[in-house]
Amino acid sequence: MTASTPSIYRSPEGRKALAELYSRRLARLGPAYESRWVTTRFGRAHALVAGEGPPLVLLHGAASSAPDLADTFGWVGLGFRRYFLDLPGEPGRSSEARPDKTGPGYGHWMWDALDALGLDRVRLFGLSLGGFVALKAAAAMPDRIARMTLLVPEGLAKPRMIPFVRSVTWPAIRYLISRSEANAHRFVRALSGDDAAIPEAFLEQMTHYMRYVTGPPKPAPLLQAEELRELRAPVLVVAGQKDVLFPGDRVARRAQAVIPSLREAIVVPRAGHVYFAEPEGVVGQRLQDFLASDD
Repeated sequence: MTASTPSIYRSPEGRKALAELYSRRLARLGPAYESRWVTTRFGRAHALVAGEGPPLVLLHGAASSAPDLADTFGWVGLGFRRYFLDLPGEPGRSSEARPDKTGPGYGHWMWDALDALGLDRVRLFGLSLGGFVALKAAAAMPDRIARMTLLVPEGLAKPRMIPFVRSVTWPAIRYLISRSEANAHRFVRALSGDDAAIPEAFLEQMTHYMRYVTGPPKPAPLLQAEELRELRAPVLVVAGQKDVLFPGDRVARRAQAVIPSLREAIVVPRAGHVYFAEPEGVVGQRLQDFLASDD
């Protein structure tokens, strides 16, 4: 982090707490994952690399990190050489510099990271903020994207304000006023929907984020068809019907309007924003089949 880059952490103690949590998550993954460091115009970037085969780049969501994604979606892309990137400005090991969402910054960051990793043409899996970064990468370098899967992506829909304030803003404020485990659980439950089981690891990650990180960056503007007009790679979008951040029906309609190579937009019934697809489930199998296909 340079002297001009503001820290995303509220205190040195907060940075230490997130670093320790990252190390615990990484240890849980085991020795199959190796660390790679590269340099981008936004500072150093870190990746966890595992497996053999064609390259697949996986991008986590906001308030998260590469080992969180590898722990939750480690079944995605088996048979590929997988690169789980720590996004900049998030509580991982990459630079704390946050690219401006209104410009091409995230696309340029991805371009630099792929160059430094020696990757020419890749498949992408993006979750939430990672979905937005994948789309910005597709806008910046469409010829380098072979295939793309976006899970509850940012940048394709805005929330419905009244449900958002009631379900997200107020629980977050309530937690900041009283940082109890019950209030943290209420906030996470608002994101996940009533039917979803909440993994303890995810609850711990979100509690650390709300307690120690200054807050998420501004929401992304809606992507425009002009930005993605040259994209030819097949795209699969999966959205949640009960997603209070990016409502599934809005995501699907916008994806159909702005992504010229969209193959399918799936809206999962009863799913919230925090959606943990199971590998043996219908959606999980569709994700795997789509990424593995060459059609």
